[in-house]
Amino acid sequence: MFEVGYKPVSRDPRVKAVIAMTGFVGVSGPHFVGITTPLLLEHGDADTTAPIQGSRDAYAQANPPKFFVTLFGQTHSSAFGGGTRPAEQVVERTTLDFLDRYVDGQASALARLERDGSVAGVSSLQSARKR
Repeated sequence: MFEVGYKPVSRDPRVKAVIAMTGFVGVSGPHFVGITTPLLLEHGDADTTAPIQGSRDAYAQANPPKFFVTLFGQTHSSAFGGGTRPAEQVVERTTLDFLDRYVDGQASALARLERDGSVAGVSSLQSARKR
């Protein structure tokens, strides 16, 4: 999905939004240039399989709207099982909020995304919206 969302030569305009869960490692080349596909990154800060720096680098390069959920103390897969633990609930809620906004068009979902992405002791949210 990354290529069709953010690489100019491969971009597919039918892609409305991209979510990467622990997914960016070593983004290089001409990505993100002139592309404003909404992006949600969700990554555990204790991930040793795909270190969080790759997602941080992608976030820094991406154009708004973009959102980055850091999951405190979570590894590569510990928050992505769809369970009831607090970090899993953050992933579920922020994913749904993001899709509600950028696929379903619900403007009110942005406020939910901001709220659901920052949970004391569990997660933090960085965001940059289109101006």
